[in-house]
Amino acid sequence: MLHALGDKTTDDDLQAVIDFEEEQHRLGNFEKIFPCINNVKFYGQFFEHQRNLNRVLEKYLDAISPKHNEHHMSYIPPSEDPIPKEKKGR
Repeated sequence: MLHALGDKTTDDDLQAVIDFEEEQHRLGNFEKIFPCINNVKFYGQFFEHQRNLNRVLEKYLDAISPKHNEHHMSYIPPSEDPIPKEKKGR
């Protein structure tokens, strides 16, 4: 999975992924709302400046399967779905 980060992956990039995964295990009964597999690209566009470690986590989340990583999914009520219906078909 980490190969998806690219050949120029730094120690800081790897540490960011490790920290991210460790945070998932500390959530307890809380639900993470960002970054998640199903919203990282959508909400990422609203950041004024794209930071390198945000891109690293986006690549990591793109590479992992939601089927086996449900803890990286965010519940989105149907009325609050961030992807408009007209764009889903594309």
